[in-house]
Amino acid sequence: MLTINGYPVHLSWGRNSIPLPPGRHHLQIHIPYLIPPRLGPAELLIHSRPGDQIHLQYTAPGFAFFPGSLGSAPQPFNGLFVQWILIAFAVFCVFVPTVAIALLSGLG
Repeated sequence: MLTINGYPVHLSWGRNSIPLPPGRHHLQIHIPYLIPPRLGPAELLIHSRPGDQIHLQYTAPGFAFFPGSLGSAPQPFNGLFVQWILIAFAVFCVFVPTVAIALLSGLG
């Protein structure tokens, strides 16, 4: 969901071309979601002159409760470290009990 100066703008996935008049524009973007209802919010203030083409990239966060990134490409994935920790923890929680059961069943 993108708003420019408080007005909603329809976007599709991928590249979008949005003509703007010259001047100052406040961009706010997020992905509608359940919890949180605004996933990866990000905002940026741009100044455009006649004939300008401003190329921006929005990157959603790697973890739901982090902000997104909006600006010149490439933009980082905020919260990626937390996502990797959670994946490692999930693998650990499956791997350790499986190995323990295999070892204990081999002893009996």
